[in-house]
This record gives sequence, C-alpha cells and structure tokens, in this order.
Amino acid sequence: MKNVLLIAILSLSNFSSLLSQSFFDQLYLDNNEDKQEIHIVMDIAYLMDHVEDEEYQNATIKWVRGPGDTLSMGVNAKARGKSRKKICSFPPVKLKFKKDTLEAHGFDRDFNDHKLVLQCRDVRGYDQYLYKEYMIYKFYSLFSPIAFRVQLVDVWFIDPDHPKQRTRRKGFIIEDENQLAARNEGEIRDRKVTSLSKFDDNAYFRFCLFQFFIANTDWAMGNLHNLKFLTHTESGTIYPVPYDFDYSGMVNTPYSVPMKGLPIESVTARYYRGANPVESVFWAELDHFAQHMPTMQAMCDDFTYLEKRHNKSIGRMIRSFQRMLDKPRRLYRIVQVKEEENVKQ
Repeated sequence: MKNVLLIAILSLSNFSSLLSQSFFDQLYLDNNEDKQEIHIVMDIAYLMDHVEDEEYQNATIKWVRGPGDTLSMGVNAKARGKSRKKICSFPPVKLKFKKDTLEAHGFDRDFNDHKLVLQCRDVRGYDQYLYKEYMIYKFYSLFSPIAFRVQLVDVWFIDPDHPKQRTRRKGFIIEDENQLAARNEGEIRDRKVTSLSKFDDNAYFRFCLFQFFIANTDWAMGNLHNLKFLTHTESGTIYPVPYDFDYSGMVNTPYSVPMKGLPIESVTARYYRGANPVESVFWAELDHFAQHMPTMQAMCDDFTYLEKRHNKSIGRMIRSFQRMLDKPRRLYRIVQVKEEENVKQ
C-alpha cells in the first residue's frame, strides 16, 4: 500500500519528479522489522568460477512486491569484496542496473549501482553476524544523515537453466554511493585527503569515535579503506562515510582480526585510530552520542531477528561505552584532546 500511494502521488507531478525516485527509494523501508524479497536469475556456476576476476554477467532481478506483483528488470551482477570473497562460501555481489531499464520503469537512471551483502556461510549463527552488521549501518544513520541507507532482503539465486535449483541467502542491499552524495548535496571524492583541515571537524571526530565505539580498526583514511569521502558541493568541506563492519568487535565474526601493527589482540578491544580533537569538538560530540545511546539500545531490543545472546553482546558494548560517556575523563585521555589553540595542520 505504501508503494502504491507513493506512485499515485508522484504521478500527479511531472515526469522529471518521478525520475527523482530511485529503485532503492522504492525498495527501502524505514523499519528494522521488514524485509524485501528479491530473486536473482543468473548463472551461479559462472559467478563462483569468476569470484577473483569479478566479471559481470547478465542477470535478471525480480522484486516480489506482493501477491501477484513482481517487478522484473535486467541487471549486471558480479562477485565483489576483498576478504569476504576468500572467506565466504558465497561472495557478496555487486548489482549494476541497466540505466535504460531503470528509466523505462520510472526510476532515476543515475543511481544504478548497489552492493549486496550476503550471509557469509551456511553455518549456524552466520545470519546473526549479518544482522549485527546491518544494525551498525542503522546506528550510524542516527548520528549522521551522511550515512549509507540499507535494506534487509531475502534473496533467492536461481539458475536460468535449472530454475528448480534455488539458493537462498539472507542479506541487505546498500544505497548507491552517488545517491548518498545527492541526498547530502555533494559528490563522492575518490582521491585521498592530505590535510585534516579539509574535513568538517565534528563529522571527522564523530566518524572516528563511532569506529571506536563499535571496536572497529578495519579502516584507513590514506587508501580509503572501508570508507568514502563526500565533498559538499557548495562549501568544499569533506565528510568521511564508513561502510563494511564485519571486522568490528560489535559484529565479532569468527574470521575477524585486528588490523596489523596495533597493540590489541582481539577485535573486541577498543582502540582509537583517529586524530586528536579539540575540546569544543570533543564535548559536543560526546553530548551528541549521549543523546542517541538509549535509541540504539531500543533499536537493538526491537530487532526480532537477533538472537538473545547477540542482542546481549551489542547491549554490553553500548553499556560499556555509556560508562565512558558518563565518566569521560578516561575517554578524554584515550583520544588525547587538544587545547583549542593547537589547531590541526
């Protein structure tokens, strides 16, 4: 009903307004409980044989919107990722929609590139790691609008030559990075940033503090590892945007390890890897985090796909960080707060 109403409203405006709606906009449900069902018809054997070289193949995606209502579109698909391609029994997938097809269905043709994160292995508990990573994306969106939107999906992979042979994977789809940029009046920057002065101070520290909160060391500014830079069009200010959290302590997958060279032995140990904030930024962001801690716990408690022990593990991390916020002097020392006159170079 939600989708039908939205389409009816849009039909009253001109065609260009209709095109502002992307496929992801239609797929996206702002509700942790809801999933969408999609079928991907493709040569599974070819996908698995070309994991390393990541060759696109023609495929068809079918979005099951309701009884008797299935939207079918052409798409190119390939394996993606770095470590997960080697670790997982079924790799993450990149979906590149055909722009003409998107336009023919009334979707914006410019937002056609999506990552599909899938349950890594057919082993008990691996769905929980997927759901915990999904929750981290939702958590970050509380702190910043410059965050990737994600949508839970049940995916059926179907071989066109053997349609009865179906492989089911739980997963979530990630918003096109160019739509993330458009929503925030900016563009994605592919070059590294050589000076911290180009960043929004609060956004930079918020990013670093969030990574510390979830105990994630698997990121790097220098080579844009597991992050994107968004440059605001008008001001030129740069904002870091995180993604890929499966190596974080909050997810705590069996295969995750701390980044090499760090003085920690477990991914569940927090280690701050950011630059040092000035006092005003430090206290402002601590207040910002404190405002959202209860909401994160409530989101976690309301998320029915999480088993009790995994819910508790996230809750423990929320509470331990809350204790730092309540008595911030330890955190003040960890991030090595600078005096205001010691401006960044």
